[in-house]
Amino acid sequence: MDGGASEDFRFALRAATRGDHDRVDRLVTGLDIATRAGFARFAQVHLACFRAVQDEAPSATLAAMVSALRADLAKVAPAARVSVAVLGPVDPLAAAYMVEGSRMGTRVLHGRWAASKDALVRAADRYFGLPPDKGGWRAVTSALGQVAIGSPRAARIEADTRRLFALFADRLEAEG
Repeated sequence: MDGGASEDFRFALRAATRGDHDRVDRLVTGLDIATRAGFARFAQVHLACFRAVQDEAPSATLAAMVSALRADLAKVAPAARVSVAVLGPVDPLAAAYMVEGSRMGTRVLHGRWAASKDALVRAADRYFGLPPDKGGWRAVTSALGQVAIGSPRAARIEADTRRLFALFADRLEAEG
C-alpha cells in the first residue's frame, strides 16, 4: 500500500482479510441461488450467521436482514431448521464491516436470484428486495479510517473480522 492508503486502517483491514473474504466469496458464488435448494442453503447459512452477529452486535440493518431471510426461508423451505451459530463477543465495527459489506455482495448476487426460473424462489423476495444502502458502508469505512493502525482496537477488529468470515465459510462448507 502506498501513500495515504498505508495510513488508513480500512485499507489495512481489507488487505489483511483478503484471503478470508475471497474464501467466503468463492463459497457463496458456488451456490446456485436460482434453484430452490441453493437459495434455501444460502438463506439458512446467512440466517444462522447473521443471527449470531445480531446477538453480539445488534443493529436495525441486521434486524431487517434477519427478518427478510427468515421470511424467505419460510417460503422456499418451510420445514428448514436453522441452528444459530455461536460467535461470542465481537467488536461492533467488525460486525458492521461484515454486515455492510454483505449488503454490497447482495447487490452482485441479485441478478442471479432474479433470473431464477423457479417462481417460488422469485417469490422469496424479501432479502434481495431490501432497500439500498443509505450510507452504511460509507459510515463504516469512515469509522475504520479513524482506527489507529497497530492499536489494540485495530488488532481486535481484524481478529473479529476474520472470525466473522470464518463463521460464514465454515457454515457454508459444513452444509455443503
